[in-house]
Amino acid sequence: MLIHTSQKQAHHQAIADSVKKWLLDNRDKIVDECGEIYREEASKFTISNLREVFPDYEHPDSDIWGYPEYEQIKPGIMELLSEISSIMLDDEGDLQTMDMLKKR
Repeated sequence: MLIHTSQKQAHHQAIADSVKKWLLDNRDKIVDECGEIYREEASKFTISNLREVFPDYEHPDSDIWGYPEYEQIKPGIMELLSEISSIMLDDEGDLQTMDMLKKR
């Protein structure tokens, strides 16, 4: 996601810090909401839907696995949330990456 609120570099750090704090403060809620959305969307998109959207999909239905349980992908979401970073420009205009969130 790109957040660009100002052309001033000092403002970029303030926004990055605010986003970091919000993500840390809301991590559990974000993960829970991801689970709700995942389960809802998984229940809506069936093999029949797949066949309608991709009629030439070459694999037989028996080869198509179901969705994994949310608990199986939840660690990946937690990892993504712990590896969020911001990209800022230094005084010469070169990109600088700084880690925003450290793994707990």
